[in-house]
Amino acid sequence: MTNDAVPPADTIKEYFIDQVPSFNFKATEAKRTEQTNKVCADYRRKMRNVKPSAEEMFEMRANFAPGTTLVNVITGRKTRV
Repeated sequence: MTNDAVPPADTIKEYFIDQVPSFNFKATEAKRTEQTNKVCADYRRKMRNVKPSAEEMFEMRANFAPGTTLVNVITGRKTRV
């Protein structure tokens, strides 16, 4: 079974896939970038209106000082604890 995702670069090197004569590293990198961009865009779309749950807020407050603003690096959403 496969998810059709391009393997990470370190996996490609670890299994010597990059040494196969027909292997195209640039095309593989381009496809990985395309897949990553799609996953991130889907995540941003799905998370657009999602607010942190009470449990998530509890965890944030337990780990950060009051008044700290946390930023989700993928969505850019800011949450003040």
